[in-house]
Amino acid sequence: MARKKKIPSIDDAIALIVERIYADLGAENRRLREQLTHLGRKVAGLERRINRLQNEAELRQLRPSGEPAAPRKRVSPEKAQKTILVRLKRARGNFVTSKELGGPLGIGRATVALRVKELREQGHEIVSSPRKGYALL
Repeated sequence: MARKKKIPSIDDAIALIVERIYADLGAENRRLREQLTHLGRKVAGLERRINRLQNEAELRQLRPSGEPAAPRKRVSPEKAQKTILVRLKRARGNFVTSKELGGPLGIGRATVALRVKELREQGHEIVSSPRKGYALL
């Protein structure tokens, strides 16, 4: 007599399918966990890089004295010249530093020197002295 092949019952088939699904879900779960771990490491690295760049930017804005530099503004040359001239007139021949001239305008020492040069070309008698600043005669 020929042997009959055992036909699995419906319950056995369902149990086998459920086992395969759990195995597939477990593998997928492991794969997703690995991806999350990898992404977490990348995010942590990016955060460290952002912090380092922010610290470098803050250091660049510090003056040698350690105090923060005033934010630079865009001021028209005419307005800067007018303000510098008014401040020099108020000083009545006394020297005014470029920091005092440019600070409220948010312009630096080099820009103050450029604007003073332009004022001299316009005919104003302005003298300068190292470490003292500028004075209007």
